[in-house]
Amino acid sequence: MLTKKLLLLFFGMSLIAGIDSAESKVSQAAVTAKPLEDLSIYFLTPYITKSVLNYYGEKSGSQWWKAKIINVKNLEQGSYYHFLVTVQVETFQGAHNPPYAKDVMTFHIKNDRITLIRYQHYKEKSSPSPRSQSRH
Repeated sequence: MLTKKLLLLFFGMSLIAGIDSAESKVSQAAVTAKPLEDLSIYFLTPYITKSVLNYYGEKSGSQWWKAKIINVKNLEQGSYYHFLVTVQVETFQGAHNPPYAKDVMTFHIKNDRITLIRYQHYKEKSSPSPRSQSRH
């Protein structure tokens, strides 16, 4: 089941990455990009949640919302199974209470494996925090 979800995610991201820049396709890209981004976030949700909880701690009460894909990079041209995907979320505590922050995560996706390789935390939506994690 997970493999099917990941294959669908890879297909969706390959469509996003392969959208032609020709003017005639601009309206088509606008129609398809948002649903594909939503689908990608849906499949990345468990990985985003785990990453946020690992960063803030299980008992912090931190949650996330307002996710958006800010970059998709196909690492193997001609392959639909090897990507770096960067996601930005807004984090909060409790019932959408401050402190708010923007957190940016980069996931390495290859075949059916998704791994967090970088986590960046930006306090109060603007200034970078000294706390950043990178994994290779």
